[in-house]
Amino acid sequence: MLSVYAWALLIIAIFVAFIFVISGPKAPISYLPPVCNIEPLLPCVQSTLTSVNTAHSIPIKYTVVFLDSLGVGMHLPANAISVTLTNIGSTGTNVYNGTCLPRNVSSGTRVICAVSIPGS
Repeated sequence: MLSVYAWALLIIAIFVAFIFVISGPKAPISYLPPVCNIEPLLPCVQSTLTSVNTAHSIPIKYTVVFLDSLGVGMHLPANAISVTLTNIGSTGTNVYNGTCLPRNVSSGTRVICAVSIPGS
């Protein structure tokens, strides 16, 4: 009786392995959720994570697009955005700063912020 269950478990294990093999590896972008949250509750239009392969390293660029819907204008200084990452770009937890354009934002304006993360 034990051999019947062993065959059944073997067939199930082969089926699960087959499903993993045909599904293939996923692109890194598929591991990120398609939404982002910006405080104080600014609607995020888009966020992307891209990499550019160069001869010495693979820098990563994180871009966030949001809409100023606070009803008032705002000024975004240099290094207006910061991203904290663990074991991405460098070992350990690191904070990377980026810039946002336009710097002087009126209400209802779309803002693009970009952070460059050095590859290692």
